Amino acid sequence: GLALRVPADGDLEPMVRYWSVGNVEDDVRSALASARGASLPLTRLLPAMARARLGRYPAQGDPEYDCYWSSMRFFAGATPGEDIPDVSRAEYYLSGAYAEVAGDERRLGDLYVLRGADGNLVHMANHVAGDVVFTKNGRSHTRPWALMHLRDMRRIFPFTTTRVYRRR
Repeated sequence: GLALRVPADGDLEPMVRYWSVGNVEDDVRSALASARGASLPLTRLLPAMARARLGRYPAQGDPEYDCYWSSMRFFAGATPGEDIPDVSRAEYYLSGAYAEVAGDERRLGDLYVLRGADGNLVHMANHVAGDVVFTKNGRSHTRPWALMHLRDMRRIFPFTTTRVYRRR
């Protein structure tokens, strides 16, 4: 799995600030300090919703979770609401509660929004770190929540443009 290399010495506070979004700061600080000079699995640093679902499939009988539900609930805790937004509601939330940010200013949880040539919303995922995203590719019980490289996700959704948004 993907891991974060924690330096053996130096100030950990910039890493603590980055990974504390959606997490308990003292827990993040402790995890990073205990991993000094080694690697820490990224799963350990994800917010509760993503950590609980990563690599798992929705259970039969569960709602058909998709990228919109998953990306907009990245920070919603281990048991977020079940309401599944459709594309029009995802657009509504995006326009009202999020603002576009420059790609070089990305931080944990920011939304990658992929649009087709016609401007329609095609996919959404959350920025984790570097070029790694948290994603749910498809409204299906046969597709797990996953961490993947942005370029690999873009291959699944070709002919799209990508912009980055952050909750206001």
